Amino acid sequence: ARSPLVPTLRGDIRVFQSISDNETVTWGGGGADLTPSYFFEEDTVEFHRFWKQTCDRYDPSYYARFKKWCDEYFYIPMRKEHRGVVGIF
Repeated sequence: ARSPLVPTLRGDIRVFQSISDNETVTWGGGGADLTPSYFFEEDTVEFHRFWKQTCDRYDPSYYARFKKWCDEYFYIPMRKEHRGVVGIF
């Protein structure tokens, strides 16, 4: 959409694999974040509700932990604020 009212949503999933001495190690990572041009509380609430429910299906501690990582990453010390409404890693 070309409307500035539609927030920017970024999401990615990464899978890494290392093979050494006939041993294979595989792990994954990724995240999602929301950066609105115009803030709408309901977008933020729905975004975080979705990710909390998704994380809770696997472990109730995941959402708080993954959100904290993202909050720290997207904090801009010079401006004393976060970029967007952050997300989870």
